[in-house]
Order: sequence, then C-alpha cells, then structure tokens
Amino acid sequence: MTANPAHVLVAGHDFGGLNLLAPLLRVWQVDPRLTAAFVSTPAVRREMSAQVPSLQFPLWASGITEYLCANADELDAYLTRVLRRSEWDIVLCATSRVSLLEKRLIRVARAAGLHTIAFCDMWWAYEDRFRDGRQWSIPDTLWVLDERMRDEISTIAWPQRPAIEVVGSPLFQQLMELRSGTASTDGAIRFISEPASSKFPRSGIDEFDLAEQLVATVRAAGLKTRIVVRTHPADPLEQWRRWAWRMREQAVELDTMPLAQCIADTARAVGISSMLLSEMAMCGVPTASLQWPGTDPTYYCLPFEEFGIARLGSVATLERWLTASAGGEATRVRSGVHACAIERITACLVGEHGHLRGMTPARGTTTWRK
Repeated sequence: MTANPAHVLVAGHDFGGLNLLAPLLRVWQVDPRLTAAFVSTPAVRREMSAQVPSLQFPLWASGITEYLCANADELDAYLTRVLRRSEWDIVLCATSRVSLLEKRLIRVARAAGLHTIAFCDMWWAYEDRFRDGRQWSIPDTLWVLDERMRDEISTIAWPQRPAIEVVGSPLFQQLMELRSGTASTDGAIRFISEPASSKFPRSGIDEFDLAEQLVATVRAAGLKTRIVVRTHPADPLEQWRRWAWRMREQAVELDTMPLAQCIADTARAVGISSMLLSEMAMCGVPTASLQWPGTDPTYYCLPFEEFGIARLGSVATLERWLTASAGGEATRVRSGVHACAIERITACLVGEHGHLRGMTPARGTTTWRK
C-alpha cells in the first residue's frame, strides 16, 4: 500500500470532458497510488456516479450548483473558502466552454499554490475553454489528445503559456479495447445529432433537415434498416420527440442505449461533426459526415481523415455510401498515442506527485463522501 498517495481533485461539467475523465476515475478508484475525488453540479455528479462505482466527492461538492457555476464572483468566493492546499496535491479539470466551474477552479487552485492540469477534449474553440471574457484561466499543464491538437493549441496568444503534453484519449483506449474494430452487420443506421441550428445558427446547418434527408435517402435506396437518432446532451429533446413521432412510419426511433450498447448496435453512423463520430470510427463502424454546400466549412472540426470518416457533400454521395459494401469500409484507426492513454496519464500524475512531495507539506486527512 502506498504510504502517501497523490490526492487529486477532479472537476468537469460538459460531456466531452466527462468522457475523458470517467475511464481515469474508474481505474483510480482501485489504484493505491492515487486518491481521487470529483466535483461538479448535482446532475453531473449523478451521471458520474452511475459511470464510476464508489466515486468519492468532497463534502463541499454539494454546494456547487448550476447557478453558482454561472456566477464568477460567487463561485470564486465559494471555492476560495473550501479549497484547502493541505487536502490536495493536484487539481485536474476538463475544459468546458460555457460552464465556469473548471475555469474558476483553476484560478483559485493556482492562487492556493496547487498544481493544476487541464484536459482538452475537442479540436475546436480552444480559447473559449480558458477565457471568461478578457480574463484567462491558465493551468500549469495542458493535456491534449494528439499532435494536431498540440500544434493548434500552441498558436493561442497565451499571456502565460502552460506546458502542453500529448497524452492521448482514455475514452479512445477504452473503445478500442471494447470492440477492436469489428463493425455490426445487422445493426441500425444511426444519425449522430448535435445542436448546430440552435447553438451555432451561423453554421448554416440544420440537424433536423439532415436527419430527414438521411431517412428519405435510406428508404429511397430500398434499405429496410432501422434508423436511430442519437441525440446530443445539449439537443432540444422535445423537438426530437416530435420529429420522431412525425417520422414514425419510416421505422425511425430515438436512441435510449448506453454508449457501449449503442456502438455494438450500429451498422453505419452518419452525423455532422460530433465527437461520437470519431468514437464510432475508432470502433470500426463505417462513419460519414454530412457537409452540404453552403454551410460553414470551419464548423467541421474533427480530424476526419485521421479517423477514416467519409465527408459527404450531396444526397447522391450519401446514397452511394449507404449502399456500398461495408466489407472494406470499417475504419482501422491507428492506435498511436491513445493505446496506453490511461496508463500514461496515471504515470504522469504519480510522477508529478513524487516531484511535488519535495516541495510541499504532507497532506492532511480529507473528509469525503460517496
């Protein structure tokens, strides 16, 4: 048993970051070298508790609410009162765009003398993840998924540049181990939605129109395959319910499956630029992105070629892709940096803790709850 494990406070709010943190937290619950606790809003704590058995929370986590995470001054005051350097070695945060939780926690933790790490989950909107208006929240270390993200994020005009480290994706590692690139032959055609029209109206993309065009193309091609819409956590669910009801005679349904079962049930995945497309491709599912003319090309931010995701620019190319044999289409993404991401990240934290032990006092007793 490790005499002095690293005490790690982990925070996240949006699903992209949570998907990176959950595989790590599952492993860390049984690793004697690390003692990790998680903090977020009530809905997110419930979600992460379902994903991570025996997940621990600081007692003060109950005071973190959606309201608090939208009010910088109040959030700063609360975090300053409850965050004690004597209880933590490292603060690890996801990088939500809108919620202030991770941004303000990084600022307060650094002011308290704690080592801070941020983990970026998407090849997009980099500055938004570290700025609240004109105010920056810069971690000591920034973890990124791959070399492309490192190169892009390095171009930010940082007022104080963090150390940038390529560590890979714990989620991609988990998905590779889950399915090993074998595509389902009798599953559904899944439309992977995202709130483009409501959150990014200037993109010129309407996810409801794209889904309807997919349904029409599938049925016009004579395919009887089930069509399932996988909604995004930020999607307007009631609008999708009405849409699915209107399309009910076309064997269309809304997805209710957990991620692993969803991937196993998918014969082909069609979407726009959701991270789930890359996750499907990582598991060997033939995957395509609908990129119609007249839409904003900068919206499509995934490294499509890296993951073998087809870019389709018309209904005709969509129909050809849908009806082509899937025998050779299942992507075989090189594992690269993702293969040992969990082990690499864990080793980074343990090593960082060993370095910090010579610089900081020993940690006291921390009161947590499940």
